[in-house]
Amino acid sequence: MADDYEQKLRDTLAANLSFRILLSGDSQVRIAERTGISTSALSSYVQGTRYPRPGQLDALAKYFHCSVRELTDDPTEGSGVGNISNEARQIAFSFDELDQHGKELVCIIIQSELKRIQRERQGTEE
Repeated sequence: MADDYEQKLRDTLAANLSFRILLSGDSQVRIAERTGISTSALSSYVQGTRYPRPGQLDALAKYFHCSVRELTDDPTEGSGVGNISNEARQIAFSFDELDQHGKELVCIIIQSELKRIQRERQGTEE
């Protein structure tokens, strides 16, 4: 029972990290360098095979400009924190399967869309 719960925690973190990595457009190597976490440790968190220590969670949250809770909460449980759709989770899981060119294209599209949304929001606030 405890093993199932621990695996669920690792899987939730893995999905949330994958999504944030996708949105950031950064490689795991760059994130590892910037956070002081080894690339193998970060990779294992993204794969859901290990769970980080509290200091590493703090470093990841700081890097992604979010709370630790947004990295660790299951968005499907309705807390509203770190809420992402199932479709977004599937995209995040698929991202690692793309080659470098595909990843770059996806990041360009996402960044472009985020800028467009930001411009639209600024236009409605005026």
